Amino acid sequence: MPAHSKNKSITKFYYVLTTLIGAVITFFILTYSFGLNGYIEPILDKFITKSETSISQSSDADDDSSDNLIEESDSEIQIGPVGPVGPKGEKGEPGETGKQGKTGPVGPSGASGSTGQTGATGATGAIGATGAKGETGAQGPVGPIGPSGPPGPTGSKGEKGDTGTTTFGYRGSFSDTTSQSHTLINTPKAMELNTTNALETSGVSIVNNSSARPSRITVANSGTYNLQFSAQLARSEGHKGTVNAEIWIRVNETDVSFSNTKVTLSGDEDSAKTIAAWNFLIKLDAGQYVELMWSVDDLRLILPTITTGLIGPSIPSLIVTMTQVG
Repeated sequence: MPAHSKNKSITKFYYVLTTLIGAVITFFILTYSFGLNGYIEPILDKFITKSETSISQSSDADDDSSDNLIEESDSEIQIGPVGPVGPKGEKGEPGETGKQGKTGPVGPSGASGSTGQTGATGATGAIGATGAKGETGAQGPVGPIGPSGPPGPTGSKGEKGDTGTTTFGYRGSFSDTTSQSHTLINTPKAMELNTTNALETSGVSIVNNSSARPSRITVANSGTYNLQFSAQLARSEGHKGTVNAEIWIRVNETDVSFSNTKVTLSGDEDSAKTIAAWNFLIKLDAGQYVELMWSVDDLRLILPTITTGLIGPSIPSLIVTMTQVG
């Protein structure tokens, strides 16, 4: 029997033996794991004893066979020197893949990983189509329109009115062209104004008093007014004595406190002339009036109008202006 065939048989024998021992050990472990050792131990003792006997017999047989091989080789073939190692044989094809084993138990869950960065915002989707427009509600009923009357004829253009005045613009300008005198001494009498300067008068007028004399300077609008006057005082011709006059203002038949002034004339005829001229600020309501009052202690003291012996124009007996200032 060739040596290589014998070696192959020995290798196969040890392979079977190793597999058998492994199976026994595995069976032993499983038996103790499930508590069956009380039933299996007698069987295992017989099996091990038998296996040892078989292995011993097999080993003796192999020894005899080896001796015969050596004896045969000695008688027939001479063993020469060991030749060089032959080339390595080609790698055999891989064996079939074994069956997949049972799935092991699931391991514990690993720790959660850190949260990843937020991804970039995706592009905005296209705008959806506009919904259908709802129906328009019903319109309420419209009331009937009345009939239009025929246009009237265009009236003729009126004359241009006086220039309007702004606030504080009401005013009056007046004078008197007569000589004024008293009939009783120490008796109050209102100075008169018989002339109105229409171009310089607006909102202020002269109204007659209860004796039908033009003495009441009347305002049409409430406000504060500045009253200014200039009165020409003189003695009648041929009189050379001293005479006195008092001048004050009265509003709606009531004398204004502390508005009086006393004037004295003395000397010969030519020198016995003077001008009384001053002004008052008066607050008036619409429709109220002011009068300049005067009295004399001698009837020969007069308010003359002078038209002769002058270089300039005539001198009126009284000049008054009334201007709104507030």
